[in-house]
Amino acid sequence: MWLVIVLVSRWIALASMCAAASLPLAAYLLGFRGATLLWALGLAAVVVVRHQPNVRAKLVRRGWWHPRGGGSAPAEAEEP
Repeated sequence: MWLVIVLVSRWIALASMCAAASLPLAAYLLGFRGATLLWALGLAAVVVVRHQPNVRAKLVRRGWWHPRGGGSAPAEAEEP
C-alpha cells in the first residue's frame, strides 16, 4: 500500500500516514488484541501527528490549502 501511494501521489509523508493509519485495523484483523492492539493504535497516532505538518506545508506551498487566519481568501464577485 505504501509504495502504491508514493507512486501515485509522490508524497512519502502521505503514504506513511496512510500505512500507519491502517496498522491498527490490520492488527485487529490478524487477531491481535490487548497490549499489541493498543501499541498499534499508539504508533499510528504518533506517525500521523509527526507527518501532519509536512503534509500541511506541502499543501500550503502548492496553494491547495490556506491555513485558518493566513493567506488570502478567494475574491468574491461584486453584486451590481
